[in-house]
Amino acid sequence: MVCRLVLLVPAAQALPMGDPPVVRHASELYADAQAFAIVQDHRGMVYIGHAEGLLSFDGERWALLPLANGDMVRSLALAPDGRVLIGGYGAFGYLGLDADGRDAYVDLSARASEFLQGRELADIWDVVSAPEGVYFRALRDVFLWEPASDRLRHWYHAGRFGMLRPDPEGTLLQFRGEGLRRFDGQQWQPLPATSELQDLVFAALPVPLAAAPVGSDRGGGYLTQGADGRWWRIIGDRLWPQAMPAGLPDSSLFEHGLGLTDGSLALAGGDGALYLVDAQLQHWRSLPIDSGFLSGIVTALGGGLLIAADGGFFHVDWPGEWTLIDARHGLRGNLMSMARWRGQTWLLTSAGLSRLHAEAGEQIRLEALSWAGSTGLNALQALDEERALLAEDHRLLLLQGDHVERISDELVYPREFLPSRHHPGRYYIATELGLRHVDVAGAQIQLSPPFPDEREIRVVGIAETGPDEVWFGSIRHGLWQVRYDGQGLIVSAQAFALPEHTPQPATAINDAALLSTLGPGRWMVGTERGDFLWQDGQWQPTPLGPLVGQGGDLLTRLQGSDGRLWAYGAGGIWHRPVEAEWRELRLRHLRRGQLLAHYIEGDGALTLVASHQLLLFRPRPDLAERSDIGVPGVRLTAVQQVFPNGAAQPLALQTAPASLQAGDYALSFQFALPEMSVPGGARYRARLEGYNEPWSEWSRTRAFAYSRLRPGEYVLQVQARDAAGRESAIEPYRFSIQPPWYARGWVAALAFVLALLLAAWLLRWFVRRRLHRLQAERERLAELVAERTRELATANRQLQQIAHLDGLTGIANRRRLDDHLEQIWRQACAAGTRVALLAIDVDHFKAYNDSQGHLAGDELLKALVPLLAAAVRDADDLLARFGGEEFLVVLPGLDSAAASRLANDLRQQVEAAALGATVSIGVASHYAPDSTLQALLQAADQALYAAKDSGRNRVASAPDSPAIA
Repeated sequence: MVCRLVLLVPAAQALPMGDPPVVRHASELYADAQAFAIVQDHRGMVYIGHAEGLLSFDGERWALLPLANGDMVRSLALAPDGRVLIGGYGAFGYLGLDADGRDAYVDLSARASEFLQGRELADIWDVVSAPEGVYFRALRDVFLWEPASDRLRHWYHAGRFGMLRPDPEGTLLQFRGEGLRRFDGQQWQPLPATSELQDLVFAALPVPLAAAPVGSDRGGGYLTQGADGRWWRIIGDRLWPQAMPAGLPDSSLFEHGLGLTDGSLALAGGDGALYLVDAQLQHWRSLPIDSGFLSGIVTALGGGLLIAADGGFFHVDWPGEWTLIDARHGLRGNLMSMARWRGQTWLLTSAGLSRLHAEAGEQIRLEALSWAGSTGLNALQALDEERALLAEDHRLLLLQGDHVERISDELVYPREFLPSRHHPGRYYIATELGLRHVDVAGAQIQLSPPFPDEREIRVVGIAETGPDEVWFGSIRHGLWQVRYDGQGLIVSAQAFALPEHTPQPATAINDAALLSTLGPGRWMVGTERGDFLWQDGQWQPTPLGPLVGQGGDLLTRLQGSDGRLWAYGAGGIWHRPVEAEWRELRLRHLRRGQLLAHYIEGDGALTLVASHQLLLFRPRPDLAERSDIGVPGVRLTAVQQVFPNGAAQPLALQTAPASLQAGDYALSFQFALPEMSVPGGARYRARLEGYNEPWSEWSRTRAFAYSRLRPGEYVLQVQARDAAGRESAIEPYRFSIQPPWYARGWVAALAFVLALLLAAWLLRWFVRRRLHRLQAERERLAELVAERTRELATANRQLQQIAHLDGLTGIANRRRLDDHLEQIWRQACAAGTRVALLAIDVDHFKAYNDSQGHLAGDELLKALVPLLAAAVRDADDLLARFGGEEFLVVLPGLDSAAASRLANDLRQQVEAAALGATVSIGVASHYAPDSTLQALLQAADQALYAAKDSGRNRVASAPDSPAIA
């Protein structure tokens, strides 16, 4: 169903933030091993502390770098100079570059043996960069490495160490059993007022905006996470108990956390959830990330968070501009629209009406209201604080208090409402049978007569351009103008042709026309022929941007309260900020279902309603202004010489020009953009100066290869574009191909003498060169022909699929059933196996049609299909419409008893679904070699009639099958 709605919501009524998008990144290298830590460097490379070493991910490819001892990597950190600091089992060091510019582990722990006096180093539990150097913390040993002097210092504590926290007044270190000590540049000075920190403290997170705790005159400081489960604030050299929001788990659940730039906290829970606590430590909310322990959290380059977990790491777009509300918050059924009433937000779904509960910073919850009915609801229009109109699938309802009643018994098929700007109490109704309205005067509600055109005209968008003039768009019947008399009765209704703005008979208009509201008194109609704005009392052609999505559907266009333009449809979502170009937003990995409606809100906010979720856009200008986020850039990750036998020789990733001898090989260049927020979101293009000057097209290609380059100077340039449209480029990679000895200067004189002798050879060489180009062109044309052939084959497959599907239910039709039955029967005959059939008939369907109408009958058949599809086990099974209200299920290999049990399960499911109808099922199962297909069909049909004769809502088996009551 297509439904486009617009609602202007004041800024104060904007929906609360939903859950941020979460993207999982995993690799076969990472699938079964435990992860311990995560960090992202200034280039955007993600590194994972792993049971087998150090995993790296550049946005496109995974790699594993083992440590020298072949053991695990326990902890990671990023130094101010961009180096990745590594703590492993019995080893610590950092990530440097080898002579070829590739990652290489540099060990620092070999010098630790002089301090250990024969003791085992074991795990490095924490790596912390501080102004005085880098700390590597083991259980009873702490090492301080000073990069400037390469000096290594050491401290030992028999009672074991805890958290490390850099601080402007001096780094803090927990001496377990004593409390905290502060580093004065030489030694660790005890802080007696922190002696209550006896048990292990995992970490201390900055809370600069938190108010002073009870008893303290200072705010800010650090919040601890510890094994004792208590929350403590460290302020200066003192310790204060910290009251946390009700319901937040104990601090022992959180071994890892992060202080965000706005003062809020992101806590990685041992239960697999991300907990977000506001800067004032007053509110919290959680977001399920994984099923197990979250082993690390860092800020992502480009925005968001990176969270490590066993089997993968996650990118969480928080804080971000897009969030979601979906089934995780209690959404049930297909979402149809959203409305504001009684100061609350209401969601209308195929399962009924739900109320959205959320306060700032709190968990979002949807409350399903049983008193609103369980049938499909399309729209809600508030009349006052106690009454609202409801657009149910078939009828128009009045919601009054907690009671629902019909306004009329007429089948109206309402879909959306529009309050009149000129007639108080009048509400226009978009239906599937044209335009209607109701007039509300006190307790009296009067429904207008049916639309004068008796065709099924599905209204999409309404515009009231004057006291007696209304326009509406439609799916297949174009743009309509409706005029009213003083009593609210239609005096004329006709379709209009665009762009000539000349009235024509309605039967001549067959285009789709989507009417959208851009703002008060501003409307737009989108058609396949272009955009038209309402200006000076008529529709004027005005191009606004993309018209048709990738699926061929018309796009709905709108303008936000901040002036930016949007377009959406089945093919995607487009966005054009003020004074900028249109750009497609790569949100397909987030979307679930068809986009149905939009709601424009204050401050540029926008809510998109999809079938199974709300997509909330809330502008974050503060993110654009932040300089600490950074943006990942594309980089060259590998250069190789690839020889004809498949052997590859890596080349240095240096920026200084490389010099290569000409030869029979190809040069392969690999590159990557660490785009973590959108799977496959990066696009690339490249050119090799000296070989091909034009840029390649933007694509997902992550490597280019050039074969048998001629001698000369070359410069490889690569550009990348991330999901946000930001572009970056590699440092140009320069190299030269040196000519062979016979092409160098010292043989020039000899070449001149031999010129005449070589003339014939040169002529032949030019001919071959020409032939080579012709051959390349022939190959290109051949590839073009092959591509067109593949496209034709794809189109033929699609046509074949259409020919084999039932137009109403979308399942296999009789033609497909006959073909499938013959194929399955032949296979069963060859294999000597059974074939079972379930013949299904909807009980009293004719009576249902007569009482409810054919449209209701069609809806019933469509509603039955998902229930009957439960019988399909694999690709050999088939559910098909046999004719009218009859269905047939083909079940190869199933004996009579199993088929009967399955049939009874289906019958019970249909009965439990409360669709207003039941089914009777006939079961037959024959060994193929001992029977015929016609006999099997006849047996199933006879069994079906036996089920119906025995009272309907029954399963009956053929005589050789066990009967089930």
